[in-house]
Amino acid sequence: MTTLFQHLARMTPTSLYPASHSAERVYWAISQLQDPHAEVLRWASNDSCPMDDMLAAWVTIGEITIEQAMATSDARAGETQAFLAAYRANPPQPDAEQLAEMRNAFGPGAIVVNAVTGQSWRV
Repeated sequence: MTTLFQHLARMTPTSLYPASHSAERVYWAISQLQDPHAEVLRWASNDSCPMDDMLAAWVTIGEITIEQAMATSDARAGETQAFLAAYRANPPQPDAEQLAEMRNAFGPGAIVVNAVTGQSWRV
C-alpha cells in the first residue's frame, strides 16, 4: 500500500498531480470537503477521509498542512481497520441468489473464497 509519504516523495514540479487528477480537479476537490481547516479532513458527501494521493497533492500546493494530511491518513487507516474487524467478526453469508450467480460465473462445484475472511463455499 502506498503511504502518504511515498506520494509526497514522488511529487515533483512536473508531476505535481497524480495522473488521475487534473489541476482543476485537485483545486475543485477542496471545495467538496466538510471543513478544509479541520484537523481531520472529510468529504461532505459521505463523511469519508480523502485518500493519500489527494492529500499529498493538497500538501504540495499548500492547500493543507502536513499535519492535516497525517491526521487524515491515520484516521482513515483506523476506520478501515475497524471496518475490516467488524466485517470479519460478522461476515455476510451468500443467499440462494448469490450462490446461483457464483455457480453461473464459476461453474458448478467450484470453490469460491471470500478474500477478506477466507471463508469458502462450494457452488
